[in-house]
Amino acid sequence: MDDVTAEVFEFFKDGVWHTLRDVQETFNIDYAAVDEIISFLAEYRLLRLSGDRSQAIIDDEVLQILESERRNDDSVLDIARRLKRKSSD
Repeated sequence: MDDVTAEVFEFFKDGVWHTLRDVQETFNIDYAAVDEIISFLAEYRLLRLSGDRSQAIIDDEVLQILESERRNDDSVLDIARRLKRKSSD
């Protein structure tokens, strides 16, 4: 995961819905890049997308993990791997 993707993920840690346009304006990146980043994070179940894919929010389970393990230094990738393993069980 690159630095921009990690920064975008950090942006969603507030637990509220954000439009992809908000992400685009906040990080000054083109819409196609935003869509690619959000799709990647959604594929790994770190974010959930609205039905029309115009908004995203951090997944509830991910937020719970982050809050319960705040004292640990788990990376976003570690959390994604843990969730992927859990969903395949």
